[in-house]
Amino acid sequence: PHPGWWASMMGHWPDRVPLFQAFVAELRVINEMCRAIGWPPLFREDFSKSDRPRELAFLLRPSLSAFNSFVHLLDKVMSDNISKEFFSEQGLALESERTREDGKVVIEKKGTIQLLEEWLLKHFRARDEAPLKNAIKVFREVRKARQRPAHAIDESKYDPTLYRAQRELVLSAYGAVRLLRLVLANHPRAQSVEVPPWLYEGKIWPF
Repeated sequence: PHPGWWASMMGHWPDRVPLFQAFVAELRVINEMCRAIGWPPLFREDFSKSDRPRELAFLLRPSLSAFNSFVHLLDKVMSDNISKEFFSEQGLALESERTREDGKVVIEKKGTIQLLEEWLLKHFRARDEAPLKNAIKVFREVRKARQRPAHAIDESKYDPTLYRAQRELVLSAYGAVRLLRLVLANHPRAQSVEVPPWLYEGKIWPF
């Protein structure tokens, strides 16, 4: 049975926290670390002063329309939620130049994922950059899933495979956000920020 069932029906209080609660907690700790370092918050909204969206939860009914709505919301609290002011304060250019085939130079605004990738690879040195690149890959996968939702004749059709698809997507998304917190934790000034023990130890319900 689900740990929530043990808590509500049997009076057993587990020492783990639901995945989405942990996801939001990561956003809060990341912003706290940024402020402790002296930087603007990385995320515009960390839900420290408001409740997280009710829809940021596991599907009650696994339909394609419900899954697409969830992916849309997940991207909004990830990529869309990143503040460009953070990168501007870090000295990164928010625009880039591209020369067209006709020779004209076009100014293009950089997306938040592109800026995040530039910042990570420029300011954080790691022996193995694979985890960093994988985190960026996850951000892009969530954005791609939002931009190209799968349309079907009957989007309200019950499809139990979407339960697993959502779970795998959320676990990857959580891992990507958690990595950003671990990156910031290496800064000396960020050590003053208290990370909840259950978050630090990863005591989380993965379902």
